[in-house]
Amino acid sequence: MTGQDYIIKTLDNAGFDCGHREAQLLDMLATMLLETNKSVNLTAIRDYEGVVIRHFADSLHILKAADTTDIENIGGKKVIDVGCGAGFPSLPLKIFAPGADITCLDSTTKKLVFIDRFIEAAELKGIRTLNARAETAARESAFRERYDVAVSRAVADLEILCELCLPLVRPGGLMLAVKGGGAELEFERAADIIRELGGGAEQTFRYELEYRKEILRSCVIVIKKISQTPTKYPRKYAQIVKNSQVIHE
Repeated sequence: MTGQDYIIKTLDNAGFDCGHREAQLLDMLATMLLETNKSVNLTAIRDYEGVVIRHFADSLHILKAADTTDIENIGGKKVIDVGCGAGFPSLPLKIFAPGADITCLDSTTKKLVFIDRFIEAAELKGIRTLNARAETAARESAFRERYDVAVSRAVADLEILCELCLPLVRPGGLMLAVKGGGAELEFERAADIIRELGGGAEQTFRYELEYRKEILRSCVIVIKKISQTPTKYPRKYAQIVKNSQVIHE
């Protein structure tokens, strides 16, 4: 079985219609990621199977979560990936929703260099990198409340993440955050700050993935932006963390 065949089979089992173009691009991405990872630490996942399941399939569940909302899909929408790392979920999303206009935001230059290399190799249009901290970008008029959708995956506790993402989303837009299966406590801690930031109407889209005979339970937390974020947000990152309810060892 070729890499592309494995991608098509795996994503089909996860409920995604993966065609030749998508499989070809994802195979290129997996190959580049694993090769680059030998010399530059981009991801802790170092096997092809893991990349396909734990990066590609996991990222693409954002599309299913978006389908449950009044936005319906991210095609044609202006999207920002907050803390994109080596391009997840932004690169798989762009491959499956080529009409989306995507900004990949991160403060780690080496990871953005990798994303730029892939964008050029894959000849993708309507996607770019932004080397910045989210709390800094969200205070600039070019980025503040300019996006239809903010996505994020495994970046921070929800209470902290909401303050990084929601100021970037326009009223009427969405924040979609991929989290682990046990997100209820994070929801409880984040309830007040979500309302303060202009968010509301939360829902949770749950799903499972199988990796090496282990069931991985995850979810996408969906938050609707219903009003403008007060100008005092986002605060400096150290202040966000200091004022959160997250217990740091």
